[in-house]
Amino acid sequence: SSLVPMLRNPFATGKTHAYSRWGSITAIRTETHRLIRSGGGVNDLYDLSTYRYELADISTSEPALTTSLASQLNQQSTRSGTTYETWADNNALLLDPASDADFDGMSNLMEYLTGTDPLESTSQAQPSLALEDIGRGTEPVFAFQISSIADDFSLTPSTSTNLQDWSPTSLEFLDTNPSPNEDNLVLRFRLSEFDENRRFFRTEIEIE
Repeated sequence: SSLVPMLRNPFATGKTHAYSRWGSITAIRTETHRLIRSGGGVNDLYDLSTYRYELADISTSEPALTTSLASQLNQQSTRSGTTYETWADNNALLLDPASDADFDGMSNLMEYLTGTDPLESTSQAQPSLALEDIGRGTEPVFAFQISSIADDFSLTPSTSTNLQDWSPTSLEFLDTNPSPNEDNLVLRFRLSEFDENRRFFRTEIEIE
């Protein structure tokens, strides 16, 4: 779900809270409070309307609010998509993410990520690099397809001028569009600062 409408208009209708996760720590933040859940399911509640630093845990003195926010956190942190394990469905050819079941040069993991058929060699989704004019003159736009249901991975697109030094910070996210197969999405990136150097692009994937 895009945040752009709320960035353009902070008063636009939207959720009353924000969800975040860092490693095993999850949190839910409202306009006035933040509830943080650490290891072991322990909930800490902080009132940021009176004191912006998270030093005084008030979860014991505010049990109703703690329970309410914890319930929303439980709902928000439940994955709605498909994990690699579920996608593989105990198929012996797919259990190893690094294998290539259909011998098309894409690992099972990449087939899962891009929403292609891992058992059909003609089903492929290749990254693309095109020259487009999107406001700064003609410049390269890097795009790749991802599955809209895959839900347990992180992506790091990056670029390099020498195939040795890779930088994710030099890329700027543009937009997300439906792919020709509407079950998938196409992410597009451009250089943060355009230059005339020859560029290589890649995408790293890590299962969470």
